[in-house]
Amino acid sequence: MKKIDSRIELLKIENLRGATKPLELKFDKSKPMIMIFGENGTGKSSIIDAIDFICNQKYGCIEERSSVSKKTYLPSLGKLRTDIKIHLRFKGKDYSANHSGNNPITTPDGFPSAKILRRSKIVDLIDAQPKDRFKVLEQFLTVPNIEKGEATLRNAIKNKEAEYNNSTIAFTEAETQLEELKSKLTTESEKSTDEWAKEITEVDEAKLQQIVNNIEIIERLHEKLDAAHTSLANAKITLQEKIVTEITTSQKLNSFHKKEATNKEDLFDLLKRTKSFIERHSTIKTCPICEQNIATGDIIARLTQRLNNMEELSKIIAEFDNAKKYKEEAETIVKERQKNYNDCAIELVNKIQGQRQGAEDNGDLLFDYDKLTAEITNQCDAINIQKTKEELEKYKTYKRTLEENKKNIQMQQQYQMTIKMMLENIKVKKQKAQKDGEILKRLKKYEELVTKERKQYVDNILQTVSGEVERLYQKIHPNEGLGGFRLYLKEKVKGSLEYNGNFHSSDQIPPQAYYSDSHLDTLGICMFLALTKHFNDDNTIVVLDDVVTSVDEAHRERFLEMLHDEADKFCHMVVTTHYRPWRDFYRIGGGPANKVQFIDLQLWSKESGIRHSKSRLMIDELKSLKDNITVENRQNIASKAGILLEAILDHLALKYRLKVPRQPLQKYELGILFDALSKYKKHIKTIQIEDSGMIESQIESFIVVLEGMTWIRNKVGCHWNLDGSLISDTEIKVFAEKTIALGEVLCCHKCGSLPYREKKVENYFLCQCGKKQMSPIQMP
Repeated sequence: MKKIDSRIELLKIENLRGATKPLELKFDKSKPMIMIFGENGTGKSSIIDAIDFICNQKYGCIEERSSVSKKTYLPSLGKLRTDIKIHLRFKGKDYSANHSGNNPITTPDGFPSAKILRRSKIVDLIDAQPKDRFKVLEQFLTVPNIEKGEATLRNAIKNKEAEYNNSTIAFTEAETQLEELKSKLTTESEKSTDEWAKEITEVDEAKLQQIVNNIEIIERLHEKLDAAHTSLANAKITLQEKIVTEITTSQKLNSFHKKEATNKEDLFDLLKRTKSFIERHSTIKTCPICEQNIATGDIIARLTQRLNNMEELSKIIAEFDNAKKYKEEAETIVKERQKNYNDCAIELVNKIQGQRQGAEDNGDLLFDYDKLTAEITNQCDAINIQKTKEELEKYKTYKRTLEENKKNIQMQQQYQMTIKMMLENIKVKKQKAQKDGEILKRLKKYEELVTKERKQYVDNILQTVSGEVERLYQKIHPNEGLGGFRLYLKEKVKGSLEYNGNFHSSDQIPPQAYYSDSHLDTLGICMFLALTKHFNDDNTIVVLDDVVTSVDEAHRERFLEMLHDEADKFCHMVVTTHYRPWRDFYRIGGGPANKVQFIDLQLWSKESGIRHSKSRLMIDELKSLKDNITVENRQNIASKAGILLEAILDHLALKYRLKVPRQPLQKYELGILFDALSKYKKHIKTIQIEDSGMIESQIESFIVVLEGMTWIRNKVGCHWNLDGSLISDTEIKVFAEKTIALGEVLCCHKCGSLPYREKKVENYFLCQCGKKQMSPIQMP
């Protein structure tokens, strides 16, 4: 049983729907059930919507009306959603809710949750399609974290399927590209694409590169030889030019000698050398040839004059000397360049001989390497000039072959690289597709496992709940041939709730096909309570919003008994109703009124908003009225006492199946009820179980006294006549007190209800809380 400090203490509502004026409801923590009575349009739904707003951050019944903007019409007329303010005191702690942004916000944390069942939801729960029925109970049957995980798995599967399809397509496309390349490069059909690609890619890349490198070296050496050859040829041309110049100047000098008929050349040379000698030995005093005394200065001057006189010869001799000198320099250059050419030729020959060995090994000799080598190294041999030209032509062919080989090998390298990249691409994409496939397979397995476990979890809940539904339902409808309920999820269908039951001899039938509306209503309520109790915690408030319209007396008692038995298992149970007989049933002691707080809603208006008053038990009203009898209320006191007495006697008549005259309307006056009870009243006794012990009472003395006072009710409380005016206030007070006394003897002091539950083995009736017994069950 919940502690009294785990209940609602206060609810304040401002500017929400019918609460056009601030509304404050104080709740009695000692009572597990709150009954809010009001005719249609007095504000019951607004109060429940306020609870939904602060406890669940929802908009209440207006959420069910899809044609209405809940955010626009949830506030009271003329107010904005930001004007809504809800205050709740629960477990001694205050919570507030308002509309912030797009949603209701409740602070602080720790507020209770409210499980609310409305009349419309009973219809959906019982008669809707399985998918819609599941939505009604979704708050109980969903497992948010698991379903969130399922949703994540489904998204992962969807994404991985797309990824797997893409990687498979990419893998296939990569294979197709390789096959297309094979078709382009070869006409062979014997080998598979994989074999062909393997054969190409297994060729040693280093060997291919070495061949290319060798070819490039030979090409560079040949370019070097060509450059040396060109340089040598140019040097030879220059040498020929210098030889021609030397010959020309020599012929010019010879012509000069013939013209002068003297050998002035020798004389010019002698004079020049003599001058040079004397200039070097300026201190000599005698001629070294004639041994005569000389003056060196005079001699030098004379030699200079004579040499100047021989200027033309001097120029010719200078030209000849220069020509000879330049020829000698040109000869030197030719020799150097000849040597450079020979060295380049030898270097090229050596490389070619190295290549020749490889060619011989492959049986592929393109020309005579020996002759080529000899001719390259002896190109200055005039006799072999023609042969050299022929061999060089062969070398050009060899050079072209080298270029083709290089080109082919480079293409082979490129294809090899491309194919390797393609194969690597295929390998990566294949691995990716395989990995994606494995992941996808595991994800689907996980989804299947999680879904199976979740459904098994929910099915287990439904199996447990089905047993509880059956127990609750049998409390209301015992021995009626109904029950055997089973709630279950439809296989392979998401969010589909099915249920079936028994109807007399028929098993597993849909109850909505055979059960009456009232039986279906109570079934829906039992389902809701069973699920709520299964998921109940210390913060759960149960709300039944106008779910019961009309039931007969037998079912009403059992239904209320069931509600009160379950109310103690929640923090609080809030019940709203517009069914007045239900409220009045408590007032006369038909139910455990001491366990219920009654709130009566008055007529609503925009100006006054939702108004309420405290509804009291009839016996409490009599207690407060009897000590203050006035002219205005004496009739009211007599009437209320008579009504309360009639209700008590009617309860006894029903429980003991007393004989009364048959009437069109099963309503009986006090006289008839007293007559029916007359011979049994001496057998009826009650026992009140108190902490101090048991209090036993006989009702006979109370019945005897009241039998003689029924005329007071008739003359004062029911009909107008002058005789009623003759009855004193004291007599009316005594009538009320005796009626109150009978009520207190029969009603439980703790729960306030009359004994109504049969305990056949113990042979007594029992009140709702079990503290009041009335015996016997059957009259002797």
